[in-house]
This record gives sequence, structure tokens and C-alpha cells, in this order.
Amino acid sequence: MQVVILCGGQGTRIRDVADDIPKPMIPIGGRPILWHIMKGFAAQGFRDFVLLLGYKGDLIKKFFLDYHLLTNDLTIRVGAHDDIKIHAREPDLDDTRFLTELASHLEGLGAARSWPVFLAGIAQGARYAEHMARNGLLPVTGLFLVAGTALESSRRMAPVPQLRASMVLVIGTSDPTAPYDGGPLTRRGISGLILKRRALRHGELPGEDIVAGAEAVVADWATANGIARNGITGGSRLTVTGSLGRPLIEELPVAPGDLSVTRKTWTRPGCHPAILYRIDGGGHGWPGGPQFMPDRVIGPMTKHLDATGLLLDMAERETAIAFGHPVIDWGEIA
Repeated sequence: MQVVILCGGQGTRIRDVADDIPKPMIPIGGRPILWHIMKGFAAQGFRDFVLLLGYKGDLIKKFFLDYHLLTNDLTIRVGAHDDIKIHAREPDLDDTRFLTELASHLEGLGAARSWPVFLAGIAQGARYAEHMARNGLLPVTGLFLVAGTALESSRRMAPVPQLRASMVLVIGTSDPTAPYDGGPLTRRGISGLILKRRALRHGELPGEDIVAGAEAVVADWATANGIARNGITGGSRLTVTGSLGRPLIEELPVAPGDLSVTRKTWTRPGCHPAILYRIDGGGHGWPGGPQFMPDRVIGPMTKHLDATGLLLDMAERETAIAFGHPVIDWGEIA
């Protein structure tokens, strides 16, 4: 399958940043924005690209023509310039630096603030976002995960998350790739083989493809946020002892024929909440919108739960708190 990317923007709103290069070539973390977009698709197995060029398209062509020369070490024999040996290597990638510089860059354009920061992800992106927040690699205010929890190897590195942040996890109990109660990741077919090879290249060791259960991960964040202290055991039946009782459990209204959703909220006044939306019988998708694959592949998904709306509500609430605006405290209404 080919990926078509429009690269024709003149970048009129960013000419105060760079007026001599097209918008897709604006550098973030030492690489053009276009490079990061293509890298994201390549990580999911899509490596055949069609770039539709426009404004200063010759500079984009030149970047890719010279890519190996610019990104690798070279050996050139003096007096024989055609004799060039390229020492190909995997570029050093720093996703934390990229996200930090992207936030600062957007703030410089007046398009967004560099703080507060919210991380959201689905599937593998959710696990990576959780890893960054758990290990304090990025100063995160809110964490929003869909169809993905955390790797057990990441939890061993930091049993309790290093940050205090609002956390929302939306996950189905019948997800074919991310087991609700934890266990080995399921990587099937060609895309699964690609993900396995990529994980091995990036240092994943045998036995490290184990994910944590949904309720155990949310309980970790309840602990980090000061809601629960001591006596937490994971699994489908969570027991919390110490300074907090049990979470508030609510069955959300459901439309006829739709999947049921249970919301579990760990909270108390003055603390960031940790919230789990459990979709009974739900598969691997983003609730509330069109899915990227048919139900027979990823499983059914609820229609009445709007994950995008939940994410925006969390961002609005936490931003208001960060700037000292009055909001309703989850601990007061729970």
C-alpha cells in the first residue's frame, strides 16, 4: 500500500522561523517534519511513499537524494571524488527530544503552548506514551491511553510512575492484541512480523513482550498521584488497602445493541484522577469514530463512548487547573 503525503505548503505562517525552506522541511529534533511523518508510517510497515511536491519541491528532492551522504559517515579518497564509501548506520533517534523541541517550536509559532503537555496514544503508541510518562522522560500533565497499557519491563524499571498526572485508560476486554488482564502481546500476520523485527532491532529481549493488566496500570498511577498508598495487587480483581477505599464504579448509559462500558475512577480531593473505561467485549480500536480495520479483524467497538471528547475534556480541565482557573474537583463529586 502506498502512502501519499501532500508537501506543497508555502508555510506563510512560519516565514519568521524559516523563509528559505518549504514547510515540510522545518527541522524538529534535527530532522525535517516530513522525515518524522514518514518514520511514523514506516514503523507501522508502510514504506512506499508518494510525495506530492509544490513550493520549493527541489529542496525536498535534494534532501532525499543526499540523504545517505548527510546521515552517515563517509570515506572519500582524495583525488578520486567518485570513490565514496558510505558507512550506513541506524540513526540515533531521540523521541523525547523530538517531542520537547516540537512543543517549543509550536509555541514559537503561536500555534500552541509548550506547557502543559498531554500524551495520547493507541496500541503501541499508548505503551510508549505510558513508558515516557512513567519514567519521567517528559513533563506530562495528562496521559490518555487507548487499546494499550504498559510493558512489564517498563513497570520493573519504575514500579511507581515518576510523575503525578491525570491518567485515562480506555480498553476493551476482548482486544485481540492487548490482553485486558495482561500477558504476552499478540503480533499476527505480516504487520506482526514487522513489529517483532523492529522490536528486536531496538533491543527487546526474549520475554519482554509482556504487557501489564489494565487495572494494575491504572492502580500504579493512582499510587503515583497520592490516591492509593500500599497494598495494591493487580489483575482483574484489584484490591486497595491503606489510605483509600475502593474506586467509584459506574455503568455508563448504553444504546440498544451497543457494548456496555464501566467507568472506574480512583480519586480524592487535591489529587490527579486515574480513570479506567472498561469496554466489555470491546476490541482494538478508538471508540466513538470510524475504525481503521473491520470488526472481524480488530473486534467490535462501542459507538456511544467518545474517546476524542474524553481526551479534550481532560486537557481542558487540567489546563484550567494549571493556570489557576476554577474547576470541579473529581474528588468532590466522587
